[in-house]
Amino acid sequence: MKHYINAESNAPEPLKQRNKKLMEAYSNILITIERIQGWLDDEFLRTRIESDMTKDGYYKSIINQCLTPFCSVTIGCDENAVYTICYSLDYRIFELIGEPMTSVLIRRIYEFTPGEMEQSVIIVDLQADCLDQFNSTLTEASHTSIHKIIKQKRFD
Repeated sequence: MKHYINAESNAPEPLKQRNKKLMEAYSNILITIERIQGWLDDEFLRTRIESDMTKDGYYKSIINQCLTPFCSVTIGCDENAVYTICYSLDYRIFELIGEPMTSVLIRRIYEFTPGEMEQSVIIVDLQADCLDQFNSTLTEASHTSIHKIIKQKRFD
């Protein structure tokens, strides 16, 4: 089974440029998550799993995924080579990272995806159980090379 990202080589140049902007936005969202995690006291909350789903033949529409106990962010590609960023927030996010940090995360997602990219950002679930998904992926990470576990150091 081929990954949908392979269809991008035949995509028109404007779509390739839009996809490139979305990939940059995804990278900036990950930097935001990393910075938020750096301010958290709890080492578990400072852990994230970054996954390259193109390395696994099972996934054909997800390119990359970032999982934390409080959120999930993915960038995907459909069969027409159109990228989208999808995110979910854990239903306990205020308890886990607080309202101010939650607000920063949501604001940054939309600041990094203005104008034409805004329609490519999908809220999957604002009441997700990211903690459960994180824990099961943490277990899966020991059996596959697509997942990288990152422990963010606490900022001084």
